[in-house]
Amino acid sequence: LERRRRESGFAAVLPTLRAGLVSVADQAAHIMVVVDSDGMLLWREGSSAVRRRADGLGFVEGACWGEEQVGTNAIGTALVIGRPLQVYSAEHYVRSHHAWTCAAAPVHDPRDGRLLGVVDLSGPAATVHPSTLALIDAVTKLAEAQLRTAHRADLDLLRAVATPVLARISGRALIVDRHGWVAATTGVAPV
Repeated sequence: LERRRRESGFAAVLPTLRAGLVSVADQAAHIMVVVDSDGMLLWREGSSAVRRRADGLGFVEGACWGEEQVGTNAIGTALVIGRPLQVYSAEHYVRSHHAWTCAAAPVHDPRDGRLLGVVDLSGPAATVHPSTLALIDAVTKLAEAQLRTAHRADLDLLRAVATPVLARISGRALIVDRHGWVAATTGVAPV
């Protein structure tokens, strides 16, 4: 679990997710859940009463909530379709989940479009709110924007280091980051 957390790409945006969702989850009797691209539940925060109820479903850190393992649920389905959605009550495949409502949205790495995972708000069906899906979508977009800003800052830093090096090169050269993004060039015409 710790290894998956480190490698997930969520660590940098976890404070943003917490700030945007945990207090709302607490007040609405929900929990915020973050899963990786395989559906492995990495973090779970929010209402302690709802967390205890979730324990009874095996909705805990380290459990896999992909569609293949649990059937239709907001987390697994958002992983499959790659867009936000809400699953309400009996829309869940597993009958023991019919008392729940879940809204989930995927988070993509802005550098390469790779799916990092899904962020979800889950709780008792009786506490469903029509704006939950819009909220989770907005907060995940904010997290993606934060990742994009951090990547641009990394490129700017690389560019600052690369510029003096490129100034000494008489031929053509490219400086790229480890993801293949071009930070600086010399002797190469722009496309």
